[in-house]
Amino acid sequence: MLKGKKIALRAIEKKDFKRISEIYNDPLVGQFDLNFIAGFTHEFMEKEYDSELKDKLKDNGKDHFAIVDIEDHIVGGIGYWRSRNARNIYMIGITIASEHWSSGYGQDSITTLLKYLFLQREAVKVELIVREVNPRGIRCYEKCGFKKEVYLREADFAGGKTISYHYMGVLKEEFLAGEGVQC
Repeated sequence: MLKGKKIALRAIEKKDFKRISEIYNDPLVGQFDLNFIAGFTHEFMEKEYDSELKDKLKDNGKDHFAIVDIEDHIVGGIGYWRSRNARNIYMIGITIASEHWSSGYGQDSITTLLKYLFLQREAVKVELIVREVNPRGIRCYEKCGFKKEVYLREADFAGGKTISYHYMGVLKEEFLAGEGVQC
């Protein structure tokens, strides 16, 4: 378990599937989630869970956590995986339940995960991709030290609209020096 100021990141358990599927099936969340799968079911999660357990045993450079508040209520999920098969560069993804947006849980979760990746997993850089239409998310990432690196305009198509993305990254030395970090 990784502890932040307002949250903890803990292993996802089978008992969490109902709440996690509720979060991922919220249309408000889906408009920003890059991996949104309509109808994200408990059955799908159970199949993925067994696969994820095998991956953890291999330590293949990826993991996913439930984000829980101080009362152990799930407020979201966060994960990391190796980027471009590079040993020390990771991608992250985060989803916060819409009723907890602007509560500081996202910022605390990202900062907690970044500390873990930079100090325990020897990451030199952490990256993410965010939809341009998610200014709340972009502000959060910038507060945690991420900088916009690449703009992918009209890179995807969903819901009858084209979607543009920002590719963002933070370097270990920037994060540890506190450059841009307001966490």
